[in-house]
Amino acid sequence: MVELKVHVSGPGKLILTGKGVKADHVKVKKAGDVWLMVRAKGKALKTLKAKGKVKVKVKIAFVPTEGAKVSSTHGLTLIQK
Repeated sequence: MVELKVHVSGPGKLILTGKGVKADHVKVKKAGDVWLMVRAKGKALKTLKAKGKVKVKVKIAFVPTEGAKVSSTHGLTLIQK
């Protein structure tokens, strides 16, 4: 499990998805920093437990209350402590 800090420009909904990770979403009331939890699941979780680390791709989307949806994809390495 990793906490990922994301800066948003205003109110809306922040969504985290990706293969091998548990989806997470947060309703944002104002501009600022928001924390999302990245948790492995399925094959990624099995690999994480067996090898101690796993690479996953996550997509972060921000849907503002007014305006167009913005999204980006990032590669992360989850390391078990």
